[in-house]
Amino acid sequence: MVKRIVQHIDVAHVGVFFGFVSLGIALLKDYGFWVCLAVWIVGAVLALYAAHNSFISKSTAMVDKYEEVFFRQMRRERKSAALFLLGENRIADELEDVLDFFESPIAKKISAGSIDAQQVYDTFYHWIRLYHQASHKFRQEYREAEPAAYTSIVALYAQTSQYEQKEIERELGRKCKLEDLLLNQEEMAKYLRQEANLKTESTDWENVFKAGGHAAA
Repeated sequence: MVKRIVQHIDVAHVGVFFGFVSLGIALLKDYGFWVCLAVWIVGAVLALYAAHNSFISKSTAMVDKYEEVFFRQMRRERKSAALFLLGENRIADELEDVLDFFESPIAKKISAGSIDAQQVYDTFYHWIRLYHQASHKFRQEYREAEPAAYTSIVALYAQTSQYEQKEIERELGRKCKLEDLLLNQEEMAKYLRQEANLKTESTDWENVFKAGGHAAA
């Protein structure tokens, strides 16, 4: 996180820090080194805080953009992908489109430090988990010809699942087990059917799907 915050430090944030550096130097003679150091530390903290806020603001704007793409512009792809995974559609092209969306831009932007992983979790985790788990066989077969394909979605699922584990542990009051993250066949079929009928939106996620699907859909 610190590395990503540092990436978003700009001239204004540097200016804040050097303003406190100048103040500390001015106070050094009369108040001593420790007061000077304290002023510098305050300046550094404020500059990093401002950079963090800048990162979150930029990340929010990008996640909102990708939310619009996925839930408004990719409705046909989501429907076709779900029907393919249900065995009711023989064309896998749209499933590839959905997986590609999670590969890039989502996973790549997190890796590059452009968007916040927890914000992605809050908006997309249900769909990341659903498509990652439901497409396991498809991705295995696809990677026989292209071994490097769909590696980023695996990392994306693992990274966002860390937040889900915390939610499950808070809800259940125990350590999260691997099976707590896995959808059973009934859940997977239900959620794929919802996708095929375009019944779910990002606004449903927190109330309906969060914490391992323990809430009733």
